[in-house]
Amino acid sequence: MAANPPPTLDLITPGTFPADAPVIEFTLSGSGFVENAVLDIQGLLVGTTFIDGSTLTTSVDPSLFPPDDDLTYDVVVRNPDGQESQPGIIVLEAAITVTWACTPQDVANLLRARTKDKDGQELGEWTPDTRPTLSEVEGIIQLAFAELTSAIGYVVPDTCKRGATSTSALLAAMLVELSYFPEQVRSDRSAYQEYKELYDKQLALLQQCVASGGAGSEVGGEGDTYWSMPVRPETTVLHYERAGGPSWWASARGPWGDLPGDHWPEPENPENWRVWNQPPREPPHPEDLPVGDAPASGEVLPP
Repeated sequence: MAANPPPTLDLITPGTFPADAPVIEFTLSGSGFVENAVLDIQGLLVGTTFIDGSTLTTSVDPSLFPPDDDLTYDVVVRNPDGQESQPGIIVLEAAITVTWACTPQDVANLLRARTKDKDGQELGEWTPDTRPTLSEVEGIIQLAFAELTSAIGYVVPDTCKRGATSTSALLAAMLVELSYFPEQVRSDRSAYQEYKELYDKQLALLQQCVASGGAGSEVGGEGDTYWSMPVRPETTVLHYERAGGPSWWASARGPWGDLPGDHWPEPENPENWRVWNQPPREPPHPEDLPVGDAPASGEVLPP
């Protein structure tokens, strides 16, 4: 049997990155890649994810890089049979301060109805008693940050920073929904899809802004930074609260009626619904309306 040809490394993305980045998501492009290939960064061996024969991906913590005076590193792809690519080069930039990453409060502003304590009280912020907790949201923000920097890089022009912050908050909010409330995403009792549409639109605008070096007007537009305003987004109201909703909602009296400031019952607890997996229609059928206001049960809903 003929031996596999040696791998060829044509491109490493990103080629430069800040030394204080929490994690770097690399994409390696070339040919002759196989499963279980490793990336050798001057003796630091990093496993890779095989996409196909021309693409590998991997994640690296820059703090693990071996010392190097000029912060320039030779890297090679090594296949399991020992064959190596020609060296490529990556450059570790001086540490920078990232000022556009979103905060836990930014995410809480998007998902206010999720910030409930064990007694079902809406807090408006993440704490050790919310689900997810503050530390868990901080971890999700790191994931969102790493994902977004793979699309726009770390250095963002000033005119793009507001859009970068809002885009990272949208992505973090989506990850919270997928991680902690997947059954509601599936049954359309989550704002995930609306936020996904906003995120896709915002990411495209942000990439254009960064690619142009921030030329032109500041990234913005409808839905750009509404999450940081002291009012609740329409999508959140529609999915979680229904406060001040459409005229047909005025007939739904009770603790979740049309009174401003009331709240939408906890959608995760099937005790609150006649048919737990039927999202409210417009106008809602009687079986769509909530029948209880119990707190989150913590139980897994039936498939």
